[in-house]
Amino acid sequence: AGWSTEESVRTSYEQMDIFIIKNGSIYLIECKWENGAVGTNPINHLLAKLNMRDGARGILMSMSGFTAGAVQSVEDSTTQKLMLLFGRKDTEQLIDDPSAFDSLLNEKHKEIVMRRKAVWT
Repeated sequence: AGWSTEESVRTSYEQMDIFIIKNGSIYLIECKWENGAVGTNPINHLLAKLNMRDGARGILMSMSGFTAGAVQSVEDSTTQKLMLLFGRKDTEQLIDDPSAFDSLLNEKHKEIVMRRKAVWT
């Protein structure tokens, strides 16, 4: 969908799964493949990485969903950094139709900014 990507980006003390860039927008994507719903620790780690990068936004993808605490952490962090959640259905939709990424991203961005609501499916 016109996004440039860089995978497995490393610094001397951290590793990021994917960066995507388009028209000056930069997103750091972390992918979690766990048995249970993702809790607050991955949210806190992503927030720490974002806080060291001016202008970067975050996406956390989880095929097993998110705990209520994780969702609340994302919603509470909107004054610091913008993070978006992508669940199994979101990810499957993007695999089936990569061109849907921009509209899905825009909808998630609108909900977190306007309503402070992290939406994911």
